[in-house]
Amino acid sequence: MPTATTRLFTLALAFSGCTAAPDDVCVAERKLSANRLSANELVTNRLAANALLTEALPDVALTSSSIAAAVAPEALADEFVQSVLEYMVSCALVPGQHVEVVIDGDVVVYDGALGLAPQWGAEDGTCDAACRGWVSACLIARTNAAGESVQISLLGDRPGLDPSVEESIVFDIEEATYFGDLFGATKAMYACLPTGATGPARTCGTDGADCPIAVLGECDEVCDDAGCRDPHGFAHAETITVNVRGVAAECE
Repeated sequence: MPTATTRLFTLALAFSGCTAAPDDVCVAERKLSANRLSANELVTNRLAANALLTEALPDVALTSSSIAAAVAPEALADEFVQSVLEYMVSCALVPGQHVEVVIDGDVVVYDGALGLAPQWGAEDGTCDAACRGWVSACLIARTNAAGESVQISLLGDRPGLDPSVEESIVFDIEEATYFGDLFGATKAMYACLPTGATGPARTCGTDGADCPIAVLGECDEVCDDAGCRDPHGFAHAETITVNVRGVAAECE
């Protein structure tokens, strides 16, 4: 089971009809509201079918000039491609790194955040196997079956995924652990579950029908010190666990 260190990525949803909450939860809520929050609503099925990761970007640096040369302007006009690129940059690069793209004549800036593969953003940067594993896990974790905004906390064994006290207090329910490879000719998207869980409804829908993410059972059964193993026996060391919010708190 991966070490559960946390880093928050959330959506700007308003919660109503909440129950009264302990003081520590309300303090955490107020501190989180001051942070920059990001969306996690990549549509799961569309990510599985998208060719940006397999055709345009695997062999080029994640920089403004390389993307301009590798991705056709008409492709960048697609809003889902824009979302994938935005999330990819935020997953891979650190704050201070950014990518600029021209969309319909306007310059759009995508900022780095988690820093899971900052070397990819160098002028001669490349995305090696570990980079692909971390970026894949990050993108898979940030999908949503219905394309809806749901607050989540990302957990993983990387410096950019360090915990905050507030996140740990507010996001205290383990949803699933995600891993895979979105850069290969055949996209591999996997999840495993905490003990007793029935499925990741956020990413796969309530019934899990036709979900492109293969749910492999409980994490205790498929993960060990080497990582989480896919159906072929390969151990993915780059995994991200998602925690979701517990009971929404009504705070004054």
